[in-house]
Amino acid sequence: MKFTILRTSITSYGFTLIEAIVAIGIMTLIGGGIVAFQKSVIVNSKVLQGTLVSQQQVRKTFSTFSAELRSASPSVNGSYAIESVSTSSIVFYSNIDNDATVERVRYFYATSTIGSTVLNVLKKGVTRPIGAVYTTAPETITTIVYDVKNSSTTPIFTYFDSAYSGVASSTAPLAQPVPIAEVRLVKMSLAIDPNASRSPIYQTYETQVSIRNLKDNL
Repeated sequence: MKFTILRTSITSYGFTLIEAIVAIGIMTLIGGGIVAFQKSVIVNSKVLQGTLVSQQQVRKTFSTFSAELRSASPSVNGSYAIESVSTSSIVFYSNIDNDATVERVRYFYATSTIGSTVLNVLKKGVTRPIGAVYTTAPETITTIVYDVKNSSTTPIFTYFDSAYSGVASSTAPLAQPVPIAEVRLVKMSLAIDPNASRSPIYQTYETQVSIRNLKDNL
């Protein structure tokens, strides 16, 4: 009697240890890349959002400042339209809300603390007169622009007399201390960096305002 021995071929499926390690390494690299990409998207989104907010603040401030300073006029007690000027502040009188009263308006550079963070900001103070007297006690102060990075070499306010034609090369700004009676135009420059945790990349914005009631040709 003849017996036939059947041989069964068994094929093993699966990963060897080396293949598993390589696969894990590839998945780790891919996962790291995805995480880095998501982080980059989030950071860039925050940067863009911060920049847009800053631009909106500056645009609104320039519009308001220009309208108020352009129509500067003597105070209710007859004081000159401009009270004081410096590289970081300006004080003037203007009817900013179209009522019967001329307000004392102050724009000034200051610091503001939010939580544990100290920011350089631009603030605005408004004082309404009591009768014919302006007192600083009821001054209403608001912060209008955050993340201001102006320095001594980039003043917020510069002042020009009637010789200024609107072109920087036509005449130099009035030297400090500025003679108030000679001021005819004020330039506001704001260097803004809304992302202080990153390398400084300042955006500089400028506007200039001719004071209507102080024009020499009126």
